[in-house]
Amino acid sequence: MSDKEALLIIDYTNDFVADNGALTLGKPAQACEPKILELANQFYAAD
Repeated sequence: MSDKEALLIIDYTNDFVADNGALTLGKPAQACEPKILELANQFYAAD
C-alpha cells in the first residue's frame, strides 16, 4: 500500500465552467480556478 496522495480535477473547463457550457455555473465556477491551480502546482511540486 502506498502513502501517495492524488488530486483529481474533473471536467473543470468544459460543460460546467465555460461561459457557453451546457451545464455552466459561470463566474462562480470560474472563480475557483486560482485555488485549483494552486493545489495542482503543490501536488506537482511534491512529486
